[in-house]
Amino acid sequence: MSYECNKCRHGYMKPVASDDDSEYTDTFECDKCGYQSQIPSGVIILSQLLSSIIGAGLTGYLLLIHVSKMMTAFQFNDYATIWKNLPQAGAATVFIAGFIFILYKAFNGFLLRKRFVRSK
Repeated sequence: MSYECNKCRHGYMKPVASDDDSEYTDTFECDKCGYQSQIPSGVIILSQLLSSIIGAGLTGYLLLIHVSKMMTAFQFNDYATIWKNLPQAGAATVFIAGFIFILYKAFNGFLLRKRFVRSK
């Protein structure tokens, strides 16, 4: 699979194999100008997208449960239940932020991959 070069628009991006690649991306190099770019694979983008949507959905549901318990406890002045559910709601919020970051990374990877038009 090769892509058109974004820099010179004349060359084709060919995969470059390297032993020290620890990234989840594939490194490509233009055969005309030597421009290199790391283009994430479609499978990685898809797995990031699905795992972030599913994870954020499940964690959002758990957050909703704990916030609901906290609101009910607040109405009845039951501070022990509030303090019991507060750390769990906080942890769920941190997890949702992490899943949103993974979704952001997947979206950026998709846009980068789309910038390189597949050659015919």
